[in-house]
Amino acid sequence: MVKVYRATGDLTLHGHTRPVTFSLQAERTSAGIEVSGSIPVIFADWDIPNPSFAGFVTTQNHGLLEFLIKFSKS
Repeated sequence: MVKVYRATGDLTLHGHTRPVTFSLQAERTSAGIEVSGSIPVIFADWDIPNPSFAGFVTTQNHGLLEFLIKFSKS
């Protein structure tokens, strides 16, 4: 069964640390526990220039930081 939680913490990107609040999901698996989630990122808030490739490819002003953490017995 997947459970959804709210989490808060400090996120550091590009030398800037800011408090963030985000949802995460936790699930017990046969191998342990998996925790996943995502944090929306507006690049300007972190002083990150919009990624682009030689003017050929440009991006929007935001992205999504996604994570998956797997806990298992050692």
